[in-house]
Amino acid sequence: MPSKLHDDPILGAAYAYWRRKCRAGGLPLRCDIDPTEIPQLLPHLLITEFAADGQRLRYRLAGTAVVAAYGGELTGKYCDEVCPPERRASIMAHYRLISEQRQPLLLRHRYLSPKRVSLVCHRLVMPLADDRDAVRQFVAALRFEYQGEAHEWTGRWADTTDDFTFEHAYSALVA
Repeated sequence: MPSKLHDDPILGAAYAYWRRKCRAGGLPLRCDIDPTEIPQLLPHLLITEFAADGQRLRYRLAGTAVVAAYGGELTGKYCDEVCPPERRASIMAHYRLISEQRQPLLLRHRYLSPKRVSLVCHRLVMPLADDRDAVRQFVAALRFEYQGEAHEWTGRWADTTDDFTFEHAYSALVA
């Protein structure tokens, strides 16, 4: 795991919570995740699930920081209803990778919100097992950097400080 992840007050804390909920070497179940146990993280959480036999991604819970960054409520909506077509394939590929590998995925993307606000999203998406040990749900912690912040656009986990786009973003599986 990238060492700086531990130092991140949002992503590091969410990862530590998820690890505590892992069951004897297995993944935590969705029922193991209780957002009221981590109230400081609740604004930054996003809980998602595969729907329609894995063909769609549904947002089950979106914290207030997530809603503010994306410019609208996501809870109850599907990815294909709120995400631009050029991003959907990448989003679905990331969630499928997490499901198949059964490991968290750390991502960093730069994009414009629907309100035309330029931002960088640092996201840690962690898999959750169901009662048959399949991964169909996910809990993610998101931290946003907005234009004008001193550390904006820098390579916090990547070894580069180069500018990046959604297509050329940073991602790494976390062990």
